[in-house]
Amino acid sequence: MEIKAEKSGKYLYFSETKHALLLKELLLKYDYIKWENILSGLGIEVLFQILAGHHVNFKSFSHVTFWRYSKDFMSRGIMDTDGDLFHINSRFSLLADFLREYQQFIMSRLVRSLPQPAVVLWQKDFECLIRLSKNLRIDNSEFQKTATSCLQDFGIQLTSDFEVYFYSQRKKTIRIEDVLVHTLLIERDNIRYATYALLLLKKEAKKINKKCLLEEANWFDLGLHVNAMFEFLRTKGVRGGLTLPTWAEFADKARDYGVRV
Repeated sequence: MEIKAEKSGKYLYFSETKHALLLKELLLKYDYIKWENILSGLGIEVLFQILAGHHVNFKSFSHVTFWRYSKDFMSRGIMDTDGDLFHINSRFSLLADFLREYQQFIMSRLVRSLPQPAVVLWQKDFECLIRLSKNLRIDNSEFQKTATSCLQDFGIQLTSDFEVYFYSQRKKTIRIEDVLVHTLLIERDNIRYATYALLLLKKEAKKINKKCLLEEANWFDLGLHVNAMFEFLRTKGVRGGLTLPTWAEFADKARDYGVRV
C-alpha cells in the first residue's frame, strides 16, 4: 500500500504487488474483522510463527504475548491447534496466502538491498540461502557464511568465485550440521554438492550430532537425503541413491581432499 497526496487530501492506495492485492481481498471478504489490530505489531509476528508450522520461536515475543494473541485468534476461528503445534484455520486460507506472499516480498526487498548480483538459492519463511561474488562484502551480520564457503574450516579446500550466505533471525551461529545441510541446499539432487556433504560427514563424523543434523535436515525437507547419506557411508555405497555418487567416485574425491574412507 502507499499514500499519495492530492489536492483534495491524502489517499491510501493498494499497490499492484501480489501481497497487496491479497490483503485487499482479505479486507473485503472478512470485513467484520478489525485486521488493523491483527496484522500489525506483534500480532503479525505471532501469525508468521504459526504459519511456519513448527514449534514457536520466542525470540520476538514472550510466552505470555504469544498466548494472549493466540487466544484471541482462536476465539475468532483464525487459528487451530493440534497438540503443541498451531496452524491457521483452513477457512482463512486467504490469510495464509497473504502472509506467505508478504514474507516473500520482505525477503526479496532484503536481498535487493545487498550488493548485486545476489542470487537466492533457497527461501522459506524468513530465512534464505544466497550466493554472492567473492569480491563483494555483506555488512548485515544476520547473513552468515555457510555451506561450501565454510568447508575449508574443516580441511576441505575448495576453489570458488562465490561465497554462500545464510540469512536467519533464529540462528546466531552456523554449526557444522548447518554447513552440511546448507551444502545440499545449494542445489537439490546435485551429485556434486551431495559429494561435498558426504566428505564433510565422513571427515567430521565424531563431531556431528546425528539427531541435530536430522532435525535440521527435516526442516529443509532433506531428511531422506541425509538418511541416504548415512546408509551410503555405512554400506560403502551398497545402499546409494540417484543423487549420490558411486562409491568409487566418492573414494576418488576423498583421496583428492585428504579424507580417509
